[in-house]
Amino acid sequence: MEGSSRSRGEEADQVTENLHYIELRRSICKGEWDGVKQFFVDHKHPLNTIILSDYTALHVAIKSGQDTIAEELVNMMSETDLEMRKGRPGAEGHTPLSLAAWTGRTHVAKCLVQKNSKLLTIETNKGYIPVTVASSVGNKEMTKYLYSITPHDIYGPEKRLKVKLPTTSSGEVQIAVPRHQSHNQKNIKRQAFGLLCGFGLMLLNFFGIKQIYDLKLKHLYAVEILQCMCNHLSTLKEQHRVDCGVVEAIFEASKQGMVEFVIELLKINQPLIYNNKDGRNVFMVAIQYRQENIFNLFYGIHEAWKTLILNRKDVKGNNTLHVAGEIAPHFQLARITSPALQMQRELQWFKEVERIVPEWCKEAKNFRDGEKPPKTPYEVFSESHKELVQEGGKWMKETASSFIIVGTLIVTIMFAAAFTVPGGNDQNSGFPIFLRKRSFMIFIISDAISFFAASTSVLMFLGILTSRFAQEDFLVSLPKKLMIGLSTLFISIAAMMVSFCAALLIMLHNRQWAIIPIILMASIPVTLFVWLQYPLLVEIFVSTYTSKIFDRKMKPWL
Repeated sequence: MEGSSRSRGEEADQVTENLHYIELRRSICKGEWDGVKQFFVDHKHPLNTIILSDYTALHVAIKSGQDTIAEELVNMMSETDLEMRKGRPGAEGHTPLSLAAWTGRTHVAKCLVQKNSKLLTIETNKGYIPVTVASSVGNKEMTKYLYSITPHDIYGPEKRLKVKLPTTSSGEVQIAVPRHQSHNQKNIKRQAFGLLCGFGLMLLNFFGIKQIYDLKLKHLYAVEILQCMCNHLSTLKEQHRVDCGVVEAIFEASKQGMVEFVIELLKINQPLIYNNKDGRNVFMVAIQYRQENIFNLFYGIHEAWKTLILNRKDVKGNNTLHVAGEIAPHFQLARITSPALQMQRELQWFKEVERIVPEWCKEAKNFRDGEKPPKTPYEVFSESHKELVQEGGKWMKETASSFIIVGTLIVTIMFAAAFTVPGGNDQNSGFPIFLRKRSFMIFIISDAISFFAASTSVLMFLGILTSRFAQEDFLVSLPKKLMIGLSTLFISIAAMMVSFCAALLIMLHNRQWAIIPIILMASIPVTLFVWLQYPLLVEIFVSTYTSKIFDRKMKPWL
Protein backbone atom coordinates (compact mmCIF):
# COMPACT_ATOMS: atom_id res chain seq x y z
CA MET A 1 0.00 0.00 0.00
CA GLU A 2 2.82 2.35 0.96
CA GLY A 3 4.64 1.64 -2.35
CA SER A 4 1.43 2.17 -4.31
CA SER A 5 0.81 5.52 -2.61
CA ARG A 6 4.36 6.61 -3.33
CA SER A 7 3.96 5.65 -7.02
CA ARG A 8 0.72 7.64 -7.30
CA GLY A 9 2.43 10.59 -5.65
CA GLU A 10 5.28 10.48 -8.15
CA GLU A 11 2.82 10.33 -11.04
CA ALA A 12 0.99 13.35 -9.68
CA ASP A 13 4.26 15.25 -9.37
CA GLN A 14 5.14 14.31 -12.98
CA VAL A 15 1.76 15.55 -14.21
CA THR A 16 2.21 18.82 -12.34
CA GLU A 17 5.69 19.23 -13.78
CA ASN A 18 4.43 18.57 -17.33
CA LEU A 19 1.77 21.25 -16.82
CA HIS A 20 4.49 23.67 -15.81
CA TYR A 21 6.45 22.79 -18.94
CA ILE A 22 3.37 23.43 -21.05
CA GLU A 23 3.08 26.88 -19.52
CA LEU A 24 6.78 27.48 -20.19
CA ARG A 25 6.45 26.46 -23.83
CA ARG A 26 3.39 28.67 -24.19
CA SER A 27 5.32 31.65 -22.79
CA ILE A 28 8.21 30.99 -25.16
CA CYS A 29 5.96 30.75 -28.21
CA LYS A 30 4.20 34.00 -27.26
CA GLY A 31 7.52 35.78 -26.76
CA GLU A 32 6.89 36.50 -23.05
CA TRP A 33 10.43 36.70 -21.67
CA ASP A 34 9.30 37.71 -18.16
CA GLY A 35 7.24 34.51 -17.87
CA VAL A 36 10.14 32.37 -19.10
CA LYS A 37 12.59 33.98 -16.67
CA GLN A 38 10.17 33.65 -13.78
CA PHE A 39 9.72 29.93 -14.46
CA PHE A 40 13.42 29.16 -13.97
CA VAL A 41 13.54 31.39 -10.86
CA ASP A 42 10.52 29.69 -9.25
CA HIS A 43 11.27 26.06 -10.12
CA LYS A 44 15.05 26.09 -9.83
CA HIS A 45 15.37 23.97 -13.01
CA PRO A 46 18.66 24.01 -14.96
CA LEU A 47 18.46 26.01 -18.17
CA ASN A 48 19.26 22.89 -20.23
CA THR A 49 16.28 20.91 -18.89
CA ILE A 50 14.34 18.93 -21.50
CA ILE A 51 10.86 20.48 -21.74
CA LEU A 52 9.60 19.07 -25.06
CA SER A 53 10.57 15.73 -26.56
CA ASP A 54 14.33 16.25 -27.07
CA TYR A 55 14.31 20.04 -26.86
CA THR A 56 15.41 22.47 -24.15
CA ALA A 57 13.86 25.91 -23.69
CA LEU A 58 16.55 27.32 -25.98
CA HIS A 59 15.71 24.79 -28.70
CA VAL A 60 12.01 25.68 -28.46
CA ALA A 61 12.77 29.42 -28.64
CA ILE A 62 14.93 28.95 -31.75
CA LYS A 63 12.42 26.72 -33.49
CA SER A 64 9.56 29.12 -32.62
CA GLY A 65 11.45 32.07 -34.08
CA GLN A 66 11.66 33.93 -30.76
CA ASP A 67 15.12 35.42 -31.29
CA THR A 68 14.99 37.76 -28.28
CA ILE A 69 14.20 34.97 -25.83
CA ALA A 70 16.83 32.73 -27.47
CA GLU A 71 19.52 35.39 -27.11
CA GLU A 72 18.60 36.02 -23.46
CA LEU A 73 18.83 32.28 -22.72
CA VAL A 74 22.20 32.08 -24.47
CA ASN A 75 23.54 34.87 -22.30
CA MET A 76 22.37 33.03 -19.16
CA MET A 77 23.67 29.57 -20.14
CA SER A 78 27.20 28.31 -19.78
CA GLU A 79 29.40 27.26 -22.69
CA THR A 80 29.08 23.62 -21.62
CA ASP A 81 25.27 23.82 -21.65
CA LEU A 82 25.37 25.12 -25.22
CA GLU A 83 27.48 22.15 -26.35
CA MET A 84 24.99 19.57 -25.11
CA ARG A 85 23.46 17.58 -27.94
CA LYS A 86 19.90 16.50 -27.28
CA GLY A 87 18.23 13.59 -29.03
CA ARG A 88 17.26 9.97 -28.76
CA PRO A 89 19.22 7.37 -30.77
CA GLY A 90 18.25 7.83 -34.42
CA ALA A 91 16.98 11.38 -33.89
CA GLU A 92 18.69 14.45 -35.35
CA GLY A 93 20.32 15.43 -32.05
CA HIS A 94 20.62 19.14 -32.82
CA THR A 95 22.81 21.48 -30.86
CA PRO A 96 21.33 24.98 -30.52
CA LEU A 97 23.59 26.20 -33.35
CA SER A 98 22.71 23.39 -35.74
CA LEU A 99 19.01 24.02 -35.04
CA ALA A 100 19.52 27.74 -35.71
CA ALA A 101 21.28 26.78 -38.96
CA TRP A 102 18.35 24.55 -39.92
CA THR A 103 15.73 27.25 -39.19
CA GLY A 104 17.77 30.12 -40.62
CA ARG A 105 17.99 32.19 -37.39
CA THR A 106 21.16 34.11 -38.30
CA HIS A 107 21.07 36.54 -35.37
CA VAL A 108 20.79 33.69 -32.88
CA ALA A 109 23.63 31.84 -34.65
CA LYS A 110 25.90 34.86 -34.31
CA CYS A 111 25.04 35.12 -30.61
CA LEU A 112 25.79 31.41 -30.09
CA VAL A 113 29.13 31.56 -31.95
CA GLN A 114 30.15 34.64 -29.98
CA LYS A 115 29.46 32.77 -26.74
CA ASN A 116 31.05 29.46 -27.80
CA SER A 117 32.84 29.04 -31.12
CA LYS A 118 33.30 25.30 -30.53
CA LEU A 119 29.68 24.82 -31.63
CA LEU A 120 30.81 25.28 -35.25
CA THR A 121 32.48 21.85 -35.27
CA ILE A 122 30.04 19.82 -33.14
CA GLU A 123 28.12 17.30 -35.25
CA THR A 124 24.52 16.17 -34.95
CA ASN A 125 23.68 12.51 -34.35
CA LYS A 126 23.67 12.06 -38.14
CA GLY A 127 27.13 13.55 -38.61
CA TYR A 128 26.22 17.04 -39.86
CA ILE A 129 28.05 20.14 -38.67
CA PRO A 130 26.06 23.42 -38.64
CA VAL A 131 27.30 24.65 -42.03
CA THR A 132 26.21 21.42 -43.74
CA VAL A 133 22.84 21.55 -41.97
CA ALA A 134 22.26 25.04 -43.39
CA SER A 135 23.41 23.91 -46.83
CA SER A 136 21.15 20.85 -46.85
CA VAL A 137 17.99 22.95 -46.41
CA GLY A 138 19.10 25.74 -48.76
CA ASN A 139 19.58 28.55 -46.20
CA LYS A 140 21.83 30.69 -48.38
CA GLU A 141 22.74 33.51 -46.00
CA MET A 142 23.24 31.16 -43.07
CA THR A 143 25.50 28.89 -45.13
CA LYS A 144 27.65 31.79 -46.30
CA TYR A 145 27.99 33.09 -42.73
CA LEU A 146 28.85 29.73 -41.16
CA TYR A 147 31.26 28.80 -43.93
CA SER A 148 33.15 32.06 -43.45
CA ILE A 149 33.80 31.34 -39.75
CA THR A 150 33.98 27.53 -39.65
CA PRO A 151 37.60 26.35 -39.10
CA HIS A 152 38.93 25.04 -42.40
CA ASP A 153 40.69 22.12 -40.75
CA ILE A 154 37.26 20.53 -40.27
CA TYR A 155 37.44 19.75 -43.99
CA GLY A 156 40.91 18.20 -43.67
CA PRO A 157 41.76 14.57 -44.49
CA GLU A 158 41.48 13.33 -40.90
CA LYS A 159 37.95 14.73 -40.42
CA ARG A 160 36.55 14.67 -43.95
CA LEU A 161 35.00 11.25 -43.51
CA LYS A 162 33.03 12.44 -40.49
CA VAL A 163 31.46 15.41 -42.26
CA LYS A 164 28.54 14.57 -44.51
CA LEU A 165 27.67 17.11 -47.18
CA PRO A 166 23.99 16.76 -48.08
CA THR A 167 23.09 17.81 -51.58
CA THR A 168 20.53 20.52 -52.25
CA SER A 169 18.33 20.73 -55.33
CA SER A 170 17.41 24.38 -54.82
CA GLY A 171 20.52 25.68 -56.55
CA GLU A 172 20.52 28.71 -54.22
CA VAL A 173 23.52 28.04 -51.98
CA GLN A 174 26.83 29.45 -53.19
CA ILE A 175 30.00 28.92 -51.16
CA ALA A 176 32.29 31.94 -51.23
CA VAL A 177 35.44 31.36 -53.30
CA PRO A 178 38.61 33.33 -52.46
CA ARG A 179 39.16 36.27 -54.78
CA HIS A 180 42.47 35.05 -56.09
CA GLN A 181 40.75 31.89 -57.37
CA SER A 182 38.15 33.88 -59.34
CA HIS A 183 40.49 35.55 -61.82
CA ASN A 184 38.27 34.41 -64.72
CA GLN A 185 35.26 36.32 -63.39
CA LYS A 186 36.03 39.42 -65.48
CA ASN A 187 36.37 37.32 -68.61
CA ILE A 188 33.00 35.70 -67.97
CA LYS A 189 31.40 39.09 -67.45
CA ARG A 190 32.94 40.40 -70.65
CA GLN A 191 31.69 37.39 -72.61
CA ALA A 192 28.19 37.57 -71.14
CA PHE A 193 27.63 41.29 -71.50
CA GLY A 194 29.53 41.99 -74.73
CA LEU A 195 28.52 45.23 -76.39
CA LEU A 196 25.39 45.58 -74.25
CA CYS A 197 27.17 46.30 -70.96
CA GLY A 198 26.82 50.04 -71.48
CA PHE A 199 23.02 50.02 -71.59
CA GLY A 200 22.56 49.55 -67.86
CA LEU A 201 21.42 46.82 -65.52
CA MET A 202 17.72 47.12 -66.35
CA LEU A 203 18.36 46.53 -70.04
CA LEU A 204 20.58 43.55 -69.18
CA ASN A 205 17.83 42.04 -67.06
CA PHE A 206 15.29 42.64 -69.82
CA PHE A 207 17.33 40.73 -72.39
CA GLY A 208 18.36 38.04 -69.91
CA ILE A 209 22.08 38.87 -70.07
CA LYS A 210 22.33 39.28 -66.31
CA GLN A 211 20.82 35.83 -65.84
CA ILE A 212 23.35 34.37 -68.26
CA TYR A 213 26.14 36.03 -66.33
CA ASP A 214 24.83 34.66 -63.02
CA LEU A 215 24.61 31.15 -64.46
CA LYS A 216 28.16 31.34 -65.79
CA LEU A 217 29.40 32.68 -62.47
CA LYS A 218 27.70 29.82 -60.61
CA HIS A 219 29.27 27.41 -63.04
CA LEU A 220 32.70 28.92 -62.42
CA TYR A 221 32.30 28.56 -58.67
CA ALA A 222 31.15 24.96 -59.06
CA VAL A 223 34.15 24.12 -61.26
CA GLU A 224 36.60 25.68 -58.81
CA ILE A 225 35.07 23.80 -55.88
CA LEU A 226 35.20 20.60 -57.94
CA GLN A 227 38.88 21.20 -58.67
CA CYS A 228 39.58 21.66 -54.95
CA MET A 229 37.78 18.40 -54.19
CA CYS A 230 39.66 16.50 -56.87
CA ASN A 231 43.02 17.87 -55.77
CA HIS A 232 42.41 16.53 -52.29
CA LEU A 233 40.96 13.21 -53.45
CA SER A 234 44.03 12.60 -55.61
CA THR A 235 46.14 12.46 -52.41
CA LEU A 236 44.03 9.65 -50.92
CA LYS A 237 44.50 5.95 -51.43
CA GLU A 238 42.07 4.13 -53.71
CA GLN A 239 40.28 2.28 -50.91
CA HIS A 240 40.02 5.50 -48.96
CA ARG A 241 38.29 7.16 -51.92
CA VAL A 242 35.89 4.24 -52.19
CA ASP A 243 35.05 4.56 -48.49
CA CYS A 244 34.43 8.29 -48.98
CA GLY A 245 31.62 7.49 -51.42
CA VAL A 246 33.38 8.85 -54.50
CA VAL A 247 32.30 5.92 -56.66
CA GLU A 248 28.66 6.37 -55.63
CA ALA A 249 28.96 10.08 -56.41
CA ILE A 250 30.20 9.31 -59.92
CA PHE A 251 27.26 7.01 -60.60
CA GLU A 252 24.83 9.65 -59.34
CA ALA A 253 26.53 12.28 -61.53
CA SER A 254 26.25 9.92 -64.50
CA LYS A 255 22.54 9.50 -63.76
CA GLN A 256 22.07 13.28 -63.66
CA GLY A 257 24.21 14.00 -66.74
CA MET A 258 26.88 16.06 -64.90
CA VAL A 259 29.67 15.78 -67.48
CA GLU A 260 32.41 17.87 -65.86
CA PHE A 261 31.91 16.14 -62.51
CA VAL A 262 32.25 12.73 -64.13
CA ILE A 263 35.30 13.69 -66.19
CA GLU A 264 37.27 15.16 -63.29
CA LEU A 265 36.53 12.28 -60.93
CA LEU A 266 37.21 9.63 -63.55
CA LYS A 267 40.61 11.19 -64.25
CA ILE A 268 41.74 10.76 -60.66
CA ASN A 269 39.84 7.56 -59.81
CA GLN A 270 39.34 5.71 -63.08
CA PRO A 271 36.59 3.56 -61.54
CA LEU A 272 35.46 2.34 -64.95
CA ILE A 273 35.98 -1.16 -63.64
CA TYR A 274 33.69 -0.46 -60.67
CA ASN A 275 30.03 -1.31 -60.67
CA ASN A 276 27.07 0.01 -58.71
CA LYS A 277 24.79 -2.19 -56.63
CA ASP A 278 23.11 -3.42 -59.83
CA GLY A 279 26.45 -4.42 -61.32
CA ARG A 280 26.41 -1.64 -63.93
CA ASN A 281 29.34 0.60 -64.84
CA VAL A 282 29.25 4.35 -65.44
CA PHE A 283 28.37 4.12 -69.13
CA MET A 284 25.69 1.51 -68.59
CA VAL A 285 24.08 3.91 -66.12
CA ALA A 286 24.36 6.72 -68.69
CA ILE A 287 22.59 4.50 -71.25
CA GLN A 288 19.96 3.46 -68.71
CA TYR A 289 19.07 7.09 -67.96
CA ARG A 290 19.63 8.29 -71.56
CA GLN A 291 22.33 10.80 -70.68
CA GLU A 292 23.94 11.30 -74.07
CA ASN A 293 26.55 13.77 -72.81
CA ILE A 294 27.93 11.14 -70.43
CA PHE A 295 27.66 8.38 -73.03
CA ASN A 296 29.65 10.47 -75.54
CA LEU A 297 32.62 10.32 -73.17
CA PHE A 298 32.87 6.67 -74.19
CA TYR A 299 34.23 7.70 -77.59
CA GLY A 300 37.13 9.57 -75.94
CA ILE A 301 38.56 6.75 -73.82
CA HIS A 302 41.28 4.23 -74.64
CA GLU A 303 40.38 1.15 -76.68
CA ALA A 304 41.38 -1.14 -73.82
CA TRP A 305 38.86 0.57 -71.55
CA LYS A 306 36.19 0.31 -74.27
CA THR A 307 36.70 -3.44 -74.55
CA LEU A 308 36.51 -3.84 -70.78
CA ILE A 309 33.31 -1.79 -70.52
CA LEU A 310 31.45 -3.42 -73.41
CA ASN A 311 32.15 -6.94 -72.18
CA ARG A 312 30.62 -6.39 -68.74
CA LYS A 313 27.30 -7.77 -67.48
CA ASP A 314 25.20 -6.64 -64.54
CA VAL A 315 23.90 -8.85 -61.73
CA LYS A 316 20.96 -9.97 -63.90
CA GLY A 317 23.15 -10.94 -66.84
CA ASN A 318 22.29 -7.87 -68.91
CA ASN A 319 25.02 -6.61 -71.21
CA THR A 320 25.29 -3.06 -72.55
CA LEU A 321 22.81 -3.71 -75.38
CA HIS A 322 20.28 -5.17 -72.94
CA VAL A 323 20.44 -1.90 -71.00
CA ALA A 324 19.85 0.09 -74.19
CA GLY A 325 16.84 -2.14 -74.85
CA GLU A 326 15.15 -1.04 -71.63
CA ILE A 327 12.72 1.84 -71.95
CA ALA A 328 13.98 5.26 -70.91
CA PRO A 329 12.88 6.85 -67.61
CA HIS A 330 9.67 8.85 -67.77
CA PHE A 331 11.40 12.20 -67.17
CA GLN A 332 13.57 11.67 -70.23
CA LEU A 333 10.68 10.64 -72.48
CA ALA A 334 8.69 13.68 -71.30
CA ARG A 335 11.29 15.97 -72.90
CA ILE A 336 10.02 14.85 -76.33
CA THR A 337 6.55 16.01 -77.36
CA SER A 338 4.98 13.04 -79.15
CA PRO A 339 5.03 9.26 -78.55
CA ALA A 340 6.18 8.68 -82.14
CA LEU A 341 9.28 10.83 -81.69
CA GLN A 342 9.88 9.25 -78.29
CA MET A 343 9.96 5.86 -79.99
CA GLN A 344 12.28 7.26 -82.65
CA ARG A 345 14.72 8.48 -79.98
CA GLU A 346 14.64 5.07 -78.27
CA LEU A 347 15.48 3.40 -81.59
CA GLN A 348 18.33 5.85 -82.16
CA TRP A 349 19.81 4.94 -78.78
CA PHE A 350 19.45 1.22 -79.41
CA LYS A 351 20.98 1.45 -82.88
CA GLU A 352 23.92 3.51 -81.61
CA VAL A 353 24.73 1.06 -78.83
CA GLU A 354 24.22 -1.86 -81.21
CA ARG A 355 26.85 -0.32 -83.49
CA ILE A 356 29.60 -0.35 -80.84
CA VAL A 357 29.00 -3.58 -78.90
CA PRO A 358 30.75 -6.87 -79.76
CA GLU A 359 28.84 -9.40 -81.84
CA TRP A 360 28.27 -11.76 -78.92
CA CYS A 361 26.25 -9.08 -77.11
CA LYS A 362 23.61 -8.99 -79.84
CA GLU A 363 22.52 -12.59 -79.32
CA ALA A 364 23.44 -13.07 -75.65
CA LYS A 365 20.63 -13.76 -73.20
CA ASN A 366 20.31 -12.40 -69.69
CA PHE A 367 19.52 -14.49 -66.60
CA ARG A 368 16.10 -15.92 -65.89
CA ASP A 369 13.95 -13.45 -63.91
CA GLY A 370 11.53 -15.53 -61.87
CA GLU A 371 9.16 -17.24 -64.33
CA LYS A 372 10.33 -15.04 -67.22
CA PRO A 373 12.70 -16.83 -69.61
CA PRO A 374 16.09 -15.35 -70.55
CA LYS A 375 15.89 -12.73 -73.30
CA THR A 376 18.16 -11.32 -75.99
CA PRO A 377 18.57 -7.52 -76.25
CA TYR A 378 16.10 -7.39 -79.14
CA GLU A 379 13.49 -9.26 -77.12
CA VAL A 380 14.04 -6.89 -74.18
CA PHE A 381 13.61 -3.89 -76.48
CA SER A 382 10.43 -5.24 -78.09
CA GLU A 383 8.81 -6.13 -74.77
CA SER A 384 9.69 -2.94 -72.93
CA HIS A 385 8.58 -0.69 -75.82
CA LYS A 386 5.36 -2.48 -76.69
CA GLU A 387 3.11 0.17 -75.15
CA LEU A 388 5.14 3.04 -76.60
CA VAL A 389 4.79 1.56 -80.09
CA GLN A 390 1.01 1.43 -79.64
CA GLU A 391 0.87 4.99 -78.34
CA GLY A 392 3.10 6.21 -81.18
CA GLY A 393 0.95 4.45 -83.77
CA LYS A 394 -2.22 5.91 -82.30
CA TRP A 395 -0.74 9.42 -82.30
CA MET A 396 0.39 9.03 -85.92
CA LYS A 397 -3.05 7.85 -87.04
CA GLU A 398 -4.89 10.64 -85.26
CA THR A 399 -2.52 13.28 -86.64
CA ALA A 400 -2.69 11.92 -90.19
CA SER A 401 -6.49 11.63 -90.04
CA SER A 402 -6.84 15.28 -89.01
CA PHE A 403 -4.55 16.60 -91.72
CA ILE A 404 -5.92 14.37 -94.48
CA ILE A 405 -9.33 16.00 -94.06
CA VAL A 406 -7.81 19.44 -94.58
CA GLY A 407 -5.82 18.26 -97.57
CA THR A 408 -8.87 16.66 -99.19
CA LEU A 409 -10.89 19.87 -98.83
CA ILE A 410 -8.11 21.89 -100.47
CA VAL A 411 -7.85 19.41 -103.35
CA THR A 412 -11.61 19.64 -103.96
CA ILE A 413 -11.70 23.45 -103.84
CA MET A 414 -8.62 23.98 -106.02
CA PHE A 415 -9.85 21.48 -108.63
CA ALA A 416 -13.19 23.27 -108.91
CA ALA A 417 -11.56 26.73 -108.97
CA ALA A 418 -9.43 25.78 -111.99
CA PHE A 419 -12.58 25.38 -114.13
CA THR A 420 -14.58 28.28 -112.72
CA VAL A 421 -12.08 31.08 -113.37
CA PRO A 422 -12.82 34.68 -112.35
CA GLY A 423 -14.69 36.61 -115.05
CA GLY A 424 -15.70 33.47 -116.94
CA ASN A 425 -14.74 32.46 -120.54
CA ASP A 426 -15.11 34.18 -123.88
CA GLN A 427 -18.15 32.64 -125.65
CA ASN A 428 -16.51 32.85 -129.07
CA SER A 429 -13.02 31.50 -128.34
CA GLY A 430 -13.66 29.67 -125.07
CA PHE A 431 -10.58 31.21 -123.46
CA PRO A 432 -10.78 33.01 -120.11
CA ILE A 433 -11.66 36.67 -120.48
CA PHE A 434 -8.77 37.82 -118.22
CA LEU A 435 -6.24 35.45 -119.75
CA ARG A 436 -3.77 38.22 -120.62
CA LYS A 437 -3.83 39.84 -117.18
CA ARG A 438 -0.86 39.22 -114.87
CA SER A 439 -3.12 38.67 -111.86
CA PHE A 440 -4.94 35.91 -113.76
CA MET A 441 -1.67 34.03 -114.37
CA ILE A 442 -0.86 34.35 -110.65
CA PHE A 443 -4.28 32.87 -109.91
CA ILE A 444 -3.82 29.88 -112.22
CA ILE A 445 -0.25 29.10 -111.14
CA SER A 446 -1.00 29.34 -107.42
CA ASP A 447 -4.15 27.24 -107.93
CA ALA A 448 -2.12 24.50 -109.61
CA ILE A 449 0.59 24.61 -106.94
CA SER A 450 -2.01 24.34 -104.19
CA PHE A 451 -3.77 21.45 -105.93
CA PHE A 452 -0.62 19.39 -106.50
CA ALA A 453 0.81 20.11 -103.03
CA ALA A 454 -2.46 19.16 -101.34
CA SER A 455 -2.64 15.97 -103.41
CA THR A 456 0.88 15.04 -102.32
CA SER A 457 -0.03 15.78 -98.72
CA VAL A 458 -3.10 13.54 -98.89
CA LEU A 459 -1.04 10.70 -100.35
CA MET A 460 1.59 11.01 -97.59
CA PHE A 461 -1.00 10.95 -94.82
CA LEU A 462 -2.75 8.04 -96.53
CA GLY A 463 0.60 6.21 -96.51
CA ILE A 464 0.80 6.75 -92.74
CA LEU A 465 -2.73 5.43 -92.18
CA THR A 466 -1.98 2.26 -94.14
CA SER A 467 1.41 1.68 -92.49
CA ARG A 468 2.03 -1.47 -90.44
CA PHE A 469 3.52 0.62 -87.56
CA ALA A 470 6.41 -1.74 -86.90
CA GLN A 471 9.16 -0.63 -84.53
CA GLU A 472 11.63 0.08 -87.33
CA ASP A 473 9.10 2.32 -89.12
CA PHE A 474 9.38 4.91 -86.35
CA LEU A 475 13.07 5.45 -87.04
CA VAL A 476 12.82 7.14 -90.47
CA SER A 477 9.83 5.98 -92.53
CA LEU A 478 6.91 7.35 -90.52
CA PRO A 479 8.60 10.63 -89.46
CA LYS A 480 9.64 11.27 -93.08
CA LYS A 481 6.10 10.75 -94.36
CA LEU A 482 4.67 13.02 -91.69
CA MET A 483 7.29 15.68 -92.44
CA ILE A 484 6.58 15.63 -96.19
CA GLY A 485 2.82 15.68 -95.54
CA LEU A 486 3.06 18.71 -93.24
CA SER A 487 5.41 20.58 -95.59
CA THR A 488 3.23 20.09 -98.67
CA LEU A 489 0.08 20.92 -96.68
CA PHE A 490 1.66 24.19 -95.61
CA ILE A 491 2.59 24.98 -99.24
CA SER A 492 -0.93 24.18 -100.42
CA ILE A 493 -2.54 26.45 -97.82
CA ALA A 494 -0.17 29.31 -98.66
CA ALA A 495 -0.76 28.86 -102.41
CA MET A 496 -4.52 28.69 -101.87
CA MET A 497 -4.43 32.08 -100.08
CA VAL A 498 -2.38 33.56 -102.95
CA SER A 499 -4.88 32.20 -105.46
CA PHE A 500 -7.76 33.67 -103.46
CA CYS A 501 -6.10 37.10 -103.29
CA ALA A 502 -5.33 37.03 -107.03
CA ALA A 503 -8.97 36.27 -107.82
CA LEU A 504 -10.10 39.20 -105.68
CA LEU A 505 -7.53 41.43 -107.39
CA ILE A 506 -9.08 40.57 -110.74
CA MET A 507 -12.61 41.18 -109.54
CA LEU A 508 -11.86 44.38 -107.57
CA HIS A 509 -9.75 46.13 -110.18
CA ASN A 510 -8.49 49.62 -109.10
CA ARG A 511 -10.07 49.32 -105.67
CA GLN A 512 -6.94 49.30 -103.52
CA TRP A 513 -8.81 50.29 -100.35
CA ALA A 514 -10.58 46.93 -100.39
CA ILE A 515 -7.78 44.74 -101.73
CA ILE A 516 -5.13 45.51 -99.09
CA PRO A 517 -7.27 44.63 -96.02
CA ILE A 518 -8.42 41.42 -97.71
CA ILE A 519 -4.84 40.37 -98.44
CA LEU A 520 -3.87 41.07 -94.83
CA MET A 521 -6.76 38.96 -93.56
CA ALA A 522 -5.84 36.18 -95.98
CA SER A 523 -2.44 35.91 -94.30
CA ILE A 524 -4.06 35.06 -90.94
CA PRO A 525 -4.78 31.34 -91.73
CA VAL A 526 -1.26 30.83 -93.04
CA THR A 527 0.24 32.48 -89.97
CA LEU A 528 -1.91 30.41 -87.62
CA PHE A 529 -0.94 27.18 -89.33
CA VAL A 530 2.76 28.07 -89.12
CA TRP A 531 2.43 29.06 -85.49
CA LEU A 532 0.63 25.84 -84.53
CA GLN A 533 2.33 23.22 -86.71
CA TYR A 534 5.72 24.60 -87.68
CA PRO A 535 7.36 23.66 -84.32
CA LEU A 536 6.27 20.03 -84.88
CA LEU A 537 7.67 20.07 -88.40
CA VAL A 538 11.01 21.45 -87.20
CA GLU A 539 11.20 18.93 -84.34
CA ILE A 540 10.59 16.02 -86.74
CA PHE A 541 13.21 17.29 -89.16
CA VAL A 542 15.83 17.87 -86.46
CA SER A 543 15.15 14.54 -84.78
CA THR A 544 15.28 12.58 -88.04
CA TYR A 545 18.06 14.21 -90.06
CA THR A 546 20.13 16.64 -88.00
CA SER A 547 20.10 15.08 -84.53
CA LYS A 548 23.64 15.26 -83.09
CA ILE A 549 23.14 13.63 -79.71
CA PHE A 550 26.01 11.19 -80.32
CA ASP A 551 29.47 12.68 -80.76
CA ARG A 552 31.62 9.99 -82.34
CA LYS A 553 34.50 12.45 -82.83
CA MET A 554 35.02 13.03 -79.10
CA LYS A 555 38.65 13.93 -78.39
CA PRO A 556 40.63 11.51 -76.19
CA TRP A 557 40.41 12.52 -72.55
CA LEU A 558 41.31 9.35 -70.62
